[in-house]
Amino acid sequence: MLLKHLAIVTVSLAITACTVDKGTGDESSSTASATDSASSASNSGTTSDDPTDTPPEVTTSGGTAIPGDDTGTTGATNENLPCIDTPTVLAVDEPSALGFSAAQLLADKVGKRTTTLTFASDPTVLSDDLKNKQLPLEVELRHNGGEIRFIDSSENPDYDDSGNESGFIECTDRLEIDVEVDFVTEAKEFDEHRKGILTATTVDRADLDVALSPPGLEGSLDPAAVYTDPEWVITKIDLGGTWQGSSAGGSVLNEVLVGGDGGFAGYGPIAGWGDAIDL
Repeated sequence: MLLKHLAIVTVSLAITACTVDKGTGDESSSTASATDSASSASNSGTTSDDPTDTPPEVTTSGGTAIPGDDTGTTGATNENLPCIDTPTVLAVDEPSALGFSAAQLLADKVGKRTTTLTFASDPTVLSDDLKNKQLPLEVELRHNGGEIRFIDSSENPDYDDSGNESGFIECTDRLEIDVEVDFVTEAKEFDEHRKGILTATTVDRADLDVALSPPGLEGSLDPAAVYTDPEWVITKIDLGGTWQGSSAGGSVLNEVLVGGDGGFAGYGPIAGWGDAIDL
């Protein structure tokens, strides 16, 4: 079943092949409120007349959890949850209640592909060594016997939404598959070999969100050198991806704290990879 309610706090950093609509958080109380100017190659995102030295977008929702979120429904620790998720473990070729099996979903999505990782042109404090930089990239999605779960997600009638200023919640039935992903640039700036959860509501499309840092990047890219302003501190880096038919693309996202404990935070993409995927 589906109960929709989605809150969005604006600030966007648009990038080439950006497919970020991957998840939501609940930490929107101290986020940026202006948008970065987009690069000319951007295919998504919004802009404003505000200066470009602002952190990227934060999106918030009370539904499915994303890396670093403690308010969602999967693996969350907050007892006041908007959704009740009931998992059922399936065999790889067993049809789910959505009408398709994991085998059908994975058929055109697993495997290795060669593509490009393209960094954004904004904000102005982004290192000149990274602005608009293009890196040859290999991405491989694998399923090596990881667990497959159908998640029946329904509205929690006892959920107290008094602290939810937006009031928008999404509880979505879905298929989850434990997978592995390699994300490796030619010069090993990214040399990431990670486990993640592939999530799908239709047989054609599947999304993946993987936390890279913490625990920390396996490649040579130094998060402390991404921005030239020392007050811009990266506190988190995630990999987002969408596999749709024979196409795949996504983003490298970062959470940035500006000005220390008394400052403000933002979350959004700094680089895009692969094909342009419709949101």
